[in-house]
Amino acid sequence: MELLIGLLMNILGADLYDRCPRLARFLIRKAAARLPEGKRESYAEEWSSHLADCDTKLDQLRHALGCWWSVGGILRTEPQPKRAYSLDALILGSGLMLVGSTAEAIMSAMAGAPWLYLVSYLFQILPGAFVVVLGIRMRLKDGRYVYI
Repeated sequence: MELLIGLLMNILGADLYDRCPRLARFLIRKAAARLPEGKRESYAEEWSSHLADCDTKLDQLRHALGCWWSVGGILRTEPQPKRAYSLDALILGSGLMLVGSTAEAIMSAMAGAPWLYLVSYLFQILPGAFVVVLGIRMRLKDGRYVYI
């Protein structure tokens, strides 16, 4: 039984060793796909040419893993694009905060909460109202609300 397991493991190891070049090419393609559009071709070509220079199949796999790992460092050196926030989402979120805070303040006032406690709701209501009004004013063109 041990001989059979040893034989099967040897076959499995040889099969995996034979698949190393294909796996290395796959890893290089995936690593290049993670790069910015303008750099994909040059890096993929450079890495693939170096892959052909590797002596053994395991060296090819090691090189491909190194390429995959290095993409993270390359991406960290790239300037990141500014995020574009949806103005409609900001207006909607602030509007929901405004309505919820106002309703909670009214319910607290009806329950007999002290005025000092109710004043704390102004720190939620006023910024929400400011963002909603400012956002709607930014969207108004010729008196109409414009969706972007």
